[in-house]
Amino acid sequence: MRRSLLELLDVHAELDELFFLHQERLLNLDLAGARTLLESYCRQLRAHIQMEERIVLPAYQALGITARGAGAHLVRAEHDKIGSWLDRLPGLLEPLTGRAELTFRDIVPILDRHCTFKHLLEHHDRRERVFLYPLLERELDAVAKRRLLEQIARFEEPAKAPAG
Repeated sequence: MRRSLLELLDVHAELDELFFLHQERLLNLDLAGARTLLESYCRQLRAHIQMEERIVLPAYQALGITARGAGAHLVRAEHDKIGSWLDRLPGLLEPLTGRAELTFRDIVPILDRHCTFKHLLEHHDRRERVFLYPLLERELDAVAKRRLLEQIARFEEPAKAPAG
């Protein structure tokens, strides 16, 4: 189990790496591999957002933080935008499906669209790194932090269980 709420930010780096691997497969013109990695990425990011929505944000909102740029409503709005992107990302690959041969010219427009998505993720990550997790870490007492980390661990446990 995590010892600090700040450790939850490590998930962002893991997700960034997974998305990078997806893009790397695109650059290698491996559409099947890119699609598989994108599906995994979308599933994992949705699970992370769901955990934040159900567990982290209610705890954060209860703190009553009103600093500019720190509101839970802003994090939720970004989650909604990210979710919308997660709905659209797989569709970017559809025009390439069934093509006999792919070229870099086929891939570049997809990578261009990815830039907008990645800027949204960077902005969201910054909000969570500056406000959400540091303020929770600072404002919650040890008991409340432990309870929150236990809830998160229980939520994440089914995702870590081996497929059977």
